[in-house]
Amino acid sequence: MRGGLAIGEWRNATEEQRNMAAVRMQKSRLYKAQLQGAILLGAQMQKASLFMAQLQGAILCEAQLDGVNLIATTLSDEKYGTALLADIRWGEINLAAVDWTPVKMLGDECKARQQKTSDGTMKYEGTRINEFQAAVRANRLVTLVASRTWISAPAEYSLVSGYYLWVCDSLLCVWASLALSA
Repeated sequence: MRGGLAIGEWRNATEEQRNMAAVRMQKSRLYKAQLQGAILLGAQMQKASLFMAQLQGAILCEAQLDGVNLIATTLSDEKYGTALLADIRWGEINLAAVDWTPVKMLGDECKARQQKTSDGTMKYEGTRINEFQAAVRANRLVTLVASRTWISAPAEYSLVSGYYLWVCDSLLCVWASLALSA
């Protein structure tokens, strides 16, 4: 599924153009929806039900998820990887309802760690830095929202998220210093 703008179009669009092109799925019932790899940049999904939805590898960057039902939602698997979550507007959401077991690291970090683009060419240093910055933002937001919504965050994700946040921050510093010294 592709809705709205592609990533390149999204970057070059004005805020008004992004809003006009955004997928509007507020209050939608997407029970067991198969959204693997879906491009949902800036999607407006407030109060939608994604009960048991499959979002592996989906691009959810800048989506508005305030009040979304994520009970038993799957964000990651071996085939599609993990959803990209940078700059999501989480609002009031219960991240404890998501099955975090298959999530080893967020999709944003997986993407940043890849040295080549999807067509096999080497990524520019600036691209790598931008991707690591997005990975840091995604990890920070998930950690922040998780700590706000879980009375006691599941140890497995809070520890993993904190570790990956530290790793992303460290890698970002390395990439930034390499770019400055070049």
